[in-house]
Amino acid sequence: MQREYLLGGLTPDEREKIAEEYFSSDDAFDQMMEAERDLLDAYARGELRGTDKLRVERHLLASDSQLRKLAVAKALAGAAQPRRSVYLRYLPYAAMLLVGVGLSVQYYRGRPASAPTGVVAKKSAPPFVIELASNAVRGGDARQTIAIPGTAEIVRIRFEASELDGVLTAELLAGGGSSVFEKSGIAAQAGIASFEVPADVLHSGDFELYLRDSRRNATGYFAFRVK
Repeated sequence: MQREYLLGGLTPDEREKIAEEYFSSDDAFDQMMEAERDLLDAYARGELRGTDKLRVERHLLASDSQLRKLAVAKALAGAAQPRRSVYLRYLPYAAMLLVGVGLSVQYYRGRPASAPTGVVAKKSAPPFVIELASNAVRGGDARQTIAIPGTAEIVRIRFEASELDGVLTAELLAGGGSSVFEKSGIAAQAGIASFEVPADVLHSGDFELYLRDSRRNATGYFAFRVK
């Protein structure tokens, strides 16, 4: 289903259902990213033919960010690595070289180091995910209200973003207008972008999220309240 979604297939109802799933579920989001990587990998290696090849070119390679990913895939495929897993393992590092020093592309989640013998490793709690509505208007009074549990250590902020915006920088401002957090190297995947912030940054109060492209031009704005 994820493959057909990325290639422009399925009925409108099916596409809407899948979009809702990957927007609200980490597992569904990860599955969508895996399907995208598989398609780019197959295309780079020349394994797609006929209709599938044309559909990838028409739907999946319609933005600059996707073309950059394809360039990485082709470079690694040309190195004649014996297994595709090598491409998946080193894709983040090659992508960082393409988009510039200081930008990060989070495709790979590192495996935590093993604990010494006799010591039980502490498991990190999964991030608490919030989705920001896209109808926030600067200067408006209406704000999305969000409740963050006290046990949360990390908050993943997820929002809609066009891949045509390229690699984004997000800046969080507190109610008084002071900058409390900034994150660069954010790339949209299938129309969704996200970044993580320590939960203690998001204390109760009003916040504004500003998005800027690589030239520091504003590309998005969200206003929300943490209770």
